[in-house]
Amino acid sequence: MGRASTIDGLAWIRKRLDTDPLLAAMVEIERRKFVLAETILAAREDAGLTQAQLAERIGTSQPAIARLESANYERVSMTTLKKIAAALGLELVVELRKPEPPKREKTRKRKAVKAEV
Repeated sequence: MGRASTIDGLAWIRKRLDTDPLLAAMVEIERRKFVLAETILAAREDAGLTQAQLAERIGTSQPAIARLESANYERVSMTTLKKIAAALGLELVVELRKPEPPKREKTRKRKAVKAEV
């Protein structure tokens, strides 16, 4: 019968990112959007506020806060980030720097597992 082998999916993804600069750039953009959304969510939760409470503090709606906490939202303004920081008693820090090369975890080479079906 046929043979099946496993593929180290993470190694395959890393190879694609290393060899496809456009894909790597797209992934980095999405990663940054995710980090920003997660940062807003964590800061709000650390302050013990609901989305509605934060919205009231910055003069917007609860759905607007939900959008900001979604990695799919792309229209975050500096003004809104400043309002959120102030409402949460935080400082907004924007940094311009040279990009660092992505850190890659070393993966152990795995032997392919073959199974007979």
